[in-house]
Amino acid sequence: MVETGLPTFVSLNEAFAQKAKVQIDQDSKVRMHTANGMADARRGRAATVQLRSLQAKDVAVVVHDKVRGLFGDGVDGLLGMSFLSRFNVSIDSQSVRIANRNAK
Repeated sequence: MVETGLPTFVSLNEAFAQKAKVQIDQDSKVRMHTANGMADARRGRAATVQLRSLQAKDVAVVVHDKVRGLFGDGVDGLLGMSFLSRFNVSIDSQSVRIANRNAK
């Protein structure tokens, strides 16, 4: 999910981060301001984040502690600027477009 408030980091729930083999720094507790209030998280790095044909390597992420439904039902995380800043992003009232910087 793309968060239109454009959070700083890609944010993942813990179960998805483990499944995706994200490297989590267990000693890096951070307190995050979210749309749903305050939440505890840990810093990590994803070797690769891919959205269809768009791919970024070595992406900074935050992994939220075991908070059920943090992002909404069926949502494993949010794409933040640690991923999106590598691409051309345009947001209007009808759509969100994400493209490679060299795309025409």
